Amino acid sequence: MITEPSEFRQRLQEIQNSVKITFAHLPSNEPRFIIDANSREINIPFEFSFLGVIGDHKAETIYFEIDRYFDDVDLSEHTCVIQFVNKDSENKNINEGLYPVTTMDIDSLDGKIIFGWNIMNDATQIAGDIHFSIRFY
Repeated sequence: MITEPSEFRQRLQEIQNSVKITFAHLPSNEPRFIIDANSREINIPFEFSFLGVIGDHKAETIYFEIDRYFDDVDLSEHTCVIQFVNKDSENKNINEGLYPVTTMDIDSLDGKIIFGWNIMNDATQIAGDIHFSIRFY
C-alpha cells in the first residue's frame, strides 16, 4: 500500500520508465466507459454495475474512450494509469493499486483514444466496490 506522496510519485516514475505503449485496434463492439476530460466524469455503461467475483483474474476487460487532445496536449503521448481502490462495505478491508495502460487505439475513432483495463486479481481481492480514477501524466 502506498502511504506517502513520495511513494506514489516513485511508483509512477517506475511505471513510466518500464511501460511501453503499444498502439493497436481494440474491439469496436464492446461497451465503453466514456470519459469527459472537461468535467472529469466517467459515464459507466449499465451492463457494468456488476464487474466480477472475488479472485477473478483477467476475466473481464473494460474499455474507456477519451478525447485524444486536452488543452492542445496529445494524451496518447503520455503515460496512463488506472488507480483503483477495492473495499468492503464497512471499509474495514481495503486494497489499492495502479494498473499501467499498455495498449491504446488512436485510429478507430478520429480524435479519440480507446484503451482497456484488464481486471486482474489485485483489484478483486475483496467483495465490495471498486473505485477508480484515470490519470495521464
